[in-house]
Amino acid sequence: MSKALSDFLSKEVKARGISERELSRRAGLSVMAVNRIIRNPESTPVVETCIGLAQALDLPASLLLQLAGYSSTDLSEETHPDVAAFAAYLNQLPAKARELTLEICWSVSRIVVHTLDEQSLEK
Repeated sequence: MSKALSDFLSKEVKARGISERELSRRAGLSVMAVNRIIRNPESTPVVETCIGLAQALDLPASLLLQLAGYSSTDLSEETHPDVAAFAAYLNQLPAKARELTLEICWSVSRIVVHTLDEQSLEK
């Protein structure tokens, strides 16, 4: 596994204000397994582990699989053209710029979805 998944999970745990223990509970994994993934970037989690972590964090499984070093996911023909264009743009960025851009996009999208969810509850 690349250091990418380890760093990403570490940042997500911190950003969400949850512990590794809570992440492991949500993902249905042992605390030791989550700790090993975050603290040992050389380990490679199995696909099922990546999917469990993605579900626990409410993220696309393809993102965690890609960060873990599994083959990249092709965009389907049904993907909105703006999404495909943005993906192409991101792929052209240097690694650090892409990482920061994605981090910002995830944060903003979570805020937007949370705001929309709250507005729908108020109606």
